[in-house]
Amino acid sequence: MVISDAQQPGTVEQRFVIRPNRSLTWLQAGVFFGLCVLLSFGIGMAFFVRGLPLVLPFSGIEMLVLGIALYLSMRDASRQEVVSIGAHRITVEFGCRRPETLFELSRAWVQVVLERPAGTWHPSRLTLRSHGREIEIGSFLTEDERQALGRELARCVTPRYVEPSAA
Repeated sequence: MVISDAQQPGTVEQRFVIRPNRSLTWLQAGVFFGLCVLLSFGIGMAFFVRGLPLVLPFSGIEMLVLGIALYLSMRDASRQEVVSIGAHRITVEFGCRRPETLFELSRAWVQVVLERPAGTWHPSRLTLRSHGREIEIGSFLTEDERQALGRELARCVTPRYVEPSAA
């Protein structure tokens, strides 16, 4: 999913906040996990009462694994990329809740490049190139979203948009 902020009055900055499409919020994931724990604990207790005590620890281990997987999935869905286009600089920030990695490029030399995939099963790559550096953005977007973002970035940055070549 791509969110583009409108240009602020009195500034020359355009900002793109790029986030993956996530189906659950943290609260919904917590409710889902809580219901799974209650159900698993209930089933484990039923088996425990019937004389099968080993079911309860295994259901606990199962819920621990589910909790870790759910946390990692939600954390990965919380990441975002922020592309800020100023008068002379382009800033790209990567992170989850706050910027963890920051790149700055000179706007005059930046090329927006959408590379065709190597094979039919591979996604395209959207990159910002400048002075031998290449920064990939939007790797988690769908193909259509990546192409739309490439066109919009090219329109905002410079006329140096490199169309994908026919393979």
